[in-house]
Amino acid sequence: MFLAAGTQDPATPVVYEQLRAFLWLKTPVKYFALVDGQAHVDISSLDGRATALLKTFPDLKFAEPGLIDSYGNSLGLTISEVFVAGKPEYRSYIHPAYASYISEAPFGIYLIEGAFSDELAQVYNQYNQGD
Repeated sequence: MFLAAGTQDPATPVVYEQLRAFLWLKTPVKYFALVDGQAHVDISSLDGRATALLKTFPDLKFAEPGLIDSYGNSLGLTISEVFVAGKPEYRSYIHPAYASYISEAPFGIYLIEGAFSDELAQVYNQYNQGD
């Protein structure tokens, strides 16, 4: 299972949407990619009204078109090679270090492996104590 999110998504906030779903998954093989400073979708091609609305979020920066897609393509292809095509030689690319390697500042991508779900759940629970 592979889920992805952006840290600055006003439509589907990562803590309440993708992160919660990731923690609920019971499969031991799961990955969560988090793109720093981005929304859930490439907003560069949205109509003028939606773009104007999203620009009211001060921490939301706009990546060059295609940058975020390249992250998903790289990680998605690697995961497909391992789990669909049965090519274990690609497994070393499903790693946080590889995600860091393909990142371009200031829109870093972080990959969290399912093995760290317990630690991630602790942070999530601390964040949501008031809910």
